[in-house]
Amino acid sequence: MTDYVSRCGDGAPVQVTIGAPDGTAVSVAGRPWSSGRFTTTASRAAGQAFAIVVRPPSQVLKAYYVRCLPLDFPAWSASHTGATRAQHYMATPFELTSFGALGAYPTIFDANGVPVWWAPKAATYFTTLLPNGNVASLINGGFEERKLDGTLVRTVSGLSADAHDLLLLPSGNYIMVVNENVSGQDLTELGGPVSATVLNHVIKEVDPLGVTVKSWNVMDHIPVTEMNPQWYPEVITAGPTSGGAYDVYHWNSIEDSGDGHTFILSFRHLDALYKIDIDVGAPPQHGGR
Repeated sequence: MTDYVSRCGDGAPVQVTIGAPDGTAVSVAGRPWSSGRFTTTASRAAGQAFAIVVRPPSQVLKAYYVRCLPLDFPAWSASHTGATRAQHYMATPFELTSFGALGAYPTIFDANGVPVWWAPKAATYFTTLLPNGNVASLINGGFEERKLDGTLVRTVSGLSADAHDLLLLPSGNYIMVVNENVSGQDLTELGGPVSATVLNHVIKEVDPLGVTVKSWNVMDHIPVTEMNPQWYPEVITAGPTSGGAYDVYHWNSIEDSGDGHTFILSFRHLDALYKIDIDVGAPPQHGGR
């Protein structure tokens, strides 16, 4: 393990204590070689790193790197029970308080759970690594796409996008799922009101400017009566969400089946997967009622 982090993002000195065995010298942050037990400091801003280089009796140098985290980077932990299945993992750690999320750092962790890359703090719950090697985060109803060097590639906004998932297609277009409230829906079969507002989802293919190319409306193809009864108490009996709508469907994820126009959708409150063709109508269902 050669990569480490420390909360030293304000530029304050980081105290480093070394205990080197006999015949071994260590250099911290480019300082002269020292041996035995000693303490020194290194000052870096958030995102910057310093090296700890070890020179054993064999003279084969070994370098370790400590990178400075922002001071408000959320707390996290990582563990595994066996060999990891990938070299890196993407996650979006955020601090959740009684006032909601305080912002997140889209982050790439190595196989040891060490942050090795992070984007600027943003109001997002979802970040993904795109097939083109860029990173995209769903933010404020749209998304931001960045290169790994931090360069902002594009911002698409104003789409009321759901914060669960985003796809980049081989065509260069994107698949997003947009939320909309639809009023006048009869939920009496579910134990709800005769005229209710329901949170609907529209699958949209948009171009790099955010212009809609194709769309597929969930409510046009999947009736509200497909909701699984086990969710009635939490959704119907509890009443509308803070947004004023009944969350009958609760879409969670979307996956491209490989041809750029058929997709697998998952819905929590339907307890089902649907394979849909964005060019045509009603989908086959797997699971649910």
